[in-house]
Amino acid sequence: MNSFFIINISCLLVGYVVLQQIPSYVPLCKRKEPDLSKCITNSINTLGPYLVKGIPEMNLPPGDPLHFFNATIRSGGNSAVALEAESWNHTAFDLMDFNIKDFSLNLENINLATTIQFPSARIKGHYHLKAKILLFDINTNGFYEINATNVIANVHSDGRRYMKNSKEHIELENFVLDIQIETAKINFSNLINGNEELTEVANNAINENINVVYEELRSIAGQVLGDIVVLYFNSVFRLFPMKELFPDD
Repeated sequence: MNSFFIINISCLLVGYVVLQQIPSYVPLCKRKEPDLSKCITNSINTLGPYLVKGIPEMNLPPGDPLHFFNATIRSGGNSAVALEAESWNHTAFDLMDFNIKDFSLNLENINLATTIQFPSARIKGHYHLKAKILLFDINTNGFYEINATNVIANVHSDGRRYMKNSKEHIELENFVLDIQIETAKINFSNLINGNEELTEVANNAINENINVVYEELRSIAGQVLGDIVVLYFNSVFRLFPMKELFPDD
């Protein structure tokens, strides 16, 4: 085999191994830490500024803005709201300016509970909406933007252990999220099929009665934040074994 080829392959493999090393600026918590949950909380909060640009060594993408997945919502709602909505090409802003208010990770039973506060959050993307909202019958598509403040996400999850390359890893699954939003404003383009004046009227009416679509907003936020929690935690857990993330000493 060509020696030049062997050298290049070796360099690639070495580079790959280096990329899988935990960066020195990431605070690690020992498995037998007296207060493991507090240590993890401080570690995650410390990483907020780094998560804005992403941490490629840990397979974490740039977080502001953050591009993510599709969402589908169907709601019988109440007398004021009934809708079917699909949205895609989402972009979220300000989500890396978070504060972990409470955190508990049981490494024996593999379950997680945490409360995360987002002082502000902005999400925009494409939508298709078939709905009755207030007095408006809507069947259209366009762009949307949601601006929310003081979003509180309560996250619960269990998980499993598995072996990868003879090393123990964990994976979180079965996420349950409860979302609370203090204030929110939503804007749709082309809400009334190209009629800008009626679209403005409809947007104003929706925001003046934002409580009638509150559950739908919670559903959107829940899907978005749930996907993000899964992405960030499991990306790290899949890449690094337990003994590297939580060393014994």
